[in-house]
Amino acid sequence: CSGEIKDRGISRALEIQTNKDGSLTVCALYESRDGCATFGTFRNSGVYAGFGTPQIVIKSVRIYVQKDISLHCVTLPEKITLIDIGAAGGLQNKWSDYKDRLHCVFFEPVEKDAADLRRKYANDEDMQVMDVALSNLDGHRKLYLTRAPKCSSLLKPRHEAISKYKVAPCFDVDDTKRVAVRRYDTLWRKKLVPLPDVIKIDVQGAEYEVLEGFGDLLKACIGIELETHFYEIYEGQKLACDIVSYLEPYGLFLRKLEPHMNFDRDLVEVDAYFTKRRSLITTRVDDKKLQIIEHVWGLGEESPTGALLGKSFTRR
Repeated sequence: CSGEIKDRGISRALEIQTNKDGSLTVCALYESRDGCATFGTFRNSGVYAGFGTPQIVIKSVRIYVQKDISLHCVTLPEKITLIDIGAAGGLQNKWSDYKDRLHCVFFEPVEKDAADLRRKYANDEDMQVMDVALSNLDGHRKLYLTRAPKCSSLLKPRHEAISKYKVAPCFDVDDTKRVAVRRYDTLWRKKLVPLPDVIKIDVQGAEYEVLEGFGDLLKACIGIELETHFYEIYEGQKLACDIVSYLEPYGLFLRKLEPHMNFDRDLVEVDAYFTKRRSLITTRVDDKKLQIIEHVWGLGEESPTGALLGKSFTRR
């Protein structure tokens, strides 16, 4: 009702332009997998009852249909290995169309969540569940269990930073427990896990330590999706800039940021997407894997702007 435009991550891209007459032009890019497009106003369901007063008038709608950008026709001689760290709930929806092309290893240290994953994928040999936490050492660490389970972390919440936000009660620590932690490269040397193609990390502030635990196996990685922060929400955590610097020597570069607006109006938390540069891809198989990763993550095509600018300033 406030007129605020909120991007909840459903669209591939969203642009809003304010016109001179006070109206808005909203341009959104969606991927339709059933050949249909639906638009309008609603509240948490397919039907919106309204408040009894006019709130929005749609003056006109234009729909432009692009060619099918699905990559199901791309043949892969081997499956994409996806390592999902902090995997409660299972495979992300965005990967569902490519499930038959994946071999997944889920890491979930909370026994109940790990057991749920095992039941969910009991009949799928390409879905492996590990009930340990990943870190940069082999041993045990304290897990802080917060009021909101998704805020639990191997790092203690930094309440002096969080307390000013409405979301602060989610980070209250209700309990702690001692959990086993392992380096990924240790598990790999024991032949318990495969080399990673794609890594997804959601461990609430401990992302850097998880990446350190992969060691030089990151050289084999094609893409990484992780949740990270611009401000220290957990005690001693590394921030987004530290992760960017850490991944660069492995040929992994930041491609996209998706903000989480959980901290009132401050940009504190984001999903960050990294991939190998195509110039560093050495096999046709990895190039095809990169194509699928880019498609699933909505990374789009390379812009020609930089090349054109560089060409215009090239010495003759």
